[in-house]
Amino acid sequence: MLQDKFMQAWETQRERGDKNASLFMALFNTFGGYYAVGAFFKFLYDTQQFVSPLLLSAIIDYLNTKDGDDDNPTYLWPGTQKARGYFIVFLMFLNATSQSVFLHIYFHHAFRSGMRIKSVMIST
Repeated sequence: MLQDKFMQAWETQRERGDKNASLFMALFNTFGGYYAVGAFFKFLYDTQQFVSPLLLSAIIDYLNTKDGDDDNPTYLWPGTQKARGYFIVFLMFLNATSQSVFLHIYFHHAFRSGMRIKSVMIST
């Protein structure tokens, strides 16, 4: 299965005619796609790291406003003050939860790729 796929990629490297067949390229051709999916989730996690301070700033602005002050330009969504507060808190919860899920998926893909590479290198 994995060993056959790796051996096919390794033979492709050896058939190129170079004296220096690249082990890295054979491993990349075998496992690169699976690891790239994990890297995409890491990118999503890193992107959400930038959203957290923005949401924190929004909740601080919300807490600093008075109940009758509805013309605060920092709020772009309609609704009452209370609804705005709940919406910001919901976004903070959603952001933290999805960050946790995305980081878990990334680590799962990274560790699984590492174990697959290790098993292929030992069995070959």
